[in-house]
Amino acid sequence: MFKLVSINIEWDKHLDLVLPFIKREAPDVLCIQEIFESDHAVFEKELEMKGVFAPMVRVIPTMGGPSQPTGVALFTKEQQAETSVEYYYGSADAVADLDAKPFDEEARPLVSVRVRFGENDYNVGTTHFTWTGNAESSDRQREDIKVLLDLVKGKDRLILCGDFNAPRGGEIFTLLSKNFKDNIPLHYKTSIDKKFHRKGDLQLVVDGLFTTDDVHTENVRLVDGLSDHMAIVAEIE
Repeated sequence: MFKLVSINIEWDKHLDLVLPFIKREAPDVLCIQEIFESDHAVFEKELEMKGVFAPMVRVIPTMGGPSQPTGVALFTKEQQAETSVEYYYGSADAVADLDAKPFDEEARPLVSVRVRFGENDYNVGTTHFTWTGNAESSDRQREDIKVLLDLVKGKDRLILCGDFNAPRGGEIFTLLSKNFKDNIPLHYKTSIDKKFHRKGDLQLVVDGLFTTDDVHTENVRLVDGLSDHMAIVAEIE
């Protein structure tokens, strides 16, 4: 059994909360969305983990200064047998400033690692899926989900997590649920933290933990008080 944590950390706004939380949880696999490339090495050092980073957009840090790449990262304690970064929209060479492109045209990577726990290899992937402003599906999302599903098609012991920018019950989340198991317990009505999110109390589960049928999850929970999104914590057996 191993522990997985996934969280959108909202850039560098909540590191004083996020890093101590991750240290307490001590996950074997850590999936992060909205992390600055410059903080990637900080996470590796502080958590004693190895990571892979993929940029999406350039953002001005909270303390000011020039814009910096921010994106998705995946960290593990175990030796990574195989890592990959695949873009289902855009590319690492097309990363623009946040205000230069609409949110739904940011580069969209899938960061993956194949890692062994016990006698089995697991394919773990994380992403920050295409944004929409009204929590409704868009044509851009419909195109991107086709490519994303093709990228993970046929992978056994697959764990796909992240911020999907698509609410449970909606078109995109439902499509993911038809292809994989939705492991977020049904009693959770939101994965948005109203204390930190700029729109307050949104009753939307947009953060997901999807797996193939050959993966068993236990003790899946959402944890608030860390960022504008709640963290996903799960044990994988």
